[in-house]
Amino acid sequence: MKISALIVDDEERARNVLRLILNEYLPFVIINDTAGSVQKAHQALEKQQFDLIFLDIEMPGFNGFELLEFINQDYTKVIITSAYSEYYKQKIENLNLPSISKPVEIDQLLKLVHHLFPERENHH
Repeated sequence: MKISALIVDDEERARNVLRLILNEYLPFVIINDTAGSVQKAHQALEKQQFDLIFLDIEMPGFNGFELLEFINQDYTKVIITSAYSEYYKQKIENLNLPSISKPVEIDQLLKLVHHLFPERENHH
């Protein structure tokens, strides 16, 4: 089973690093699109449904929280990927969404993805 994913992060380097890690360690996670802003992510979501979204919080213009309103979390899982400030930390915890801080630690990322998609656990 392939998992279609969207990476939302205003930093191109962060998007590229995450893509490289996923390609190497979680090849069943297919990056169907990336977005450098909430607006671009919104456009991607209008065109396609994703199984998983890696969502940065602190971005210029709109922040990642504003994108959450457009995501149907019954179908799409969200992992917050952010070098977030203390200001956002409590808000993220209140949302009860899995989060990983940047720079992304590979072991933590693997655990989170396998936790969200347990049916993939034994198919490395």
